[in-house]
Amino acid sequence: MTDAAYSASERTLTLTRDYPHPISKVWAAVSIPARIADWMGVEWIGDEGAALHEGGHFDYRFADSGLESRAHVLRFDPPRLLEHSWFENIPPAGRLRWSLEEIAGGTRLTLTHFLPPQEEAPRTGAGWTILMERLAASLGDEPATLDWRALRDDYAARFGPEATRDARLAKQGDRQILTFDRILRHPPEKVWDALTTPEGIGRWWQSDAEVEPSVGGRFYVRFREFDHSMTGTITDYAPPSRFGFTWSEEAVGGDSHVLFELSPDPLGTHLRLVHDLSATADATELAAGWHWHIDGLDAAAQGVATPWDEVRWRVLQKVYKMTL
Repeated sequence: MTDAAYSASERTLTLTRDYPHPISKVWAAVSIPARIADWMGVEWIGDEGAALHEGGHFDYRFADSGLESRAHVLRFDPPRLLEHSWFENIPPAGRLRWSLEEIAGGTRLTLTHFLPPQEEAPRTGAGWTILMERLAASLGDEPATLDWRALRDDYAARFGPEATRDARLAKQGDRQILTFDRILRHPPEKVWDALTTPEGIGRWWQSDAEVEPSVGGRFYVRFREFDHSMTGTITDYAPPSRFGFTWSEEAVGGDSHVLFELSPDPLGTHLRLVHDLSATADATELAAGWHWHIDGLDAAAQGVATPWDEVRWRVLQKVYKMTL
């Protein structure tokens, strides 16, 4: 079985698995492009028959999503070490290190994923765990039957709240409940200003806003990048802990409610976003949009605006179509 661990201070995800095969056999499976393509379910971009070397390309496309990782080999020391960058084409890039060591009865493979700031550790860990089972199958072993969603939720509980970045979706009667939980590195008062003032909203929503700061007040935003607007009514206004409003845009089903809840955390603030949606709303699109915008909240709390990044937003759309 695969053992997984997460370090919040170093932003590293480490997965370890023992295979009952000689190191040369396991090394071939993780270092020959055609073999990698087989068990990872990717299409190699470039010459699949070319041997890897330090400085060489390490580019492939995931068949199930169409996502491409353009990267380079950083270290290549057969049969013990392969290290390469990860998604250089969608910065900030991550980094992967495959370390092999001989043990009694076989080989121990340790995969260390150096996560970029926006990457969710539980989702990524669950994905790698399943791929390491597929690697076992490619080596001739009997893989375990794993449930990706159960793995992700288990890792989320084990790794702690700082590791989780993705939305979760639940059904409640005829409603859809989209929820984000994030740990932000600023106190609730600073996050509150970014959430509720026109200046703060503009930094992470890329919008012009009008806010009447009381229950029943008007909440209006005009998105600069998409040239459309939304007018809602403030339903919750309790500084610096609760801010809620109706969201009646047709794009969200015409009937929804957004609630932000802030609470102190040892690292700063625990932010919870709950978007109560109609059954007809496209939760995937909304999850990708909220995810991208929330990524800019820490910067907004510092007074820094985040420019719109359509490439990253489209990547999130593909991620949520597979995972939500």
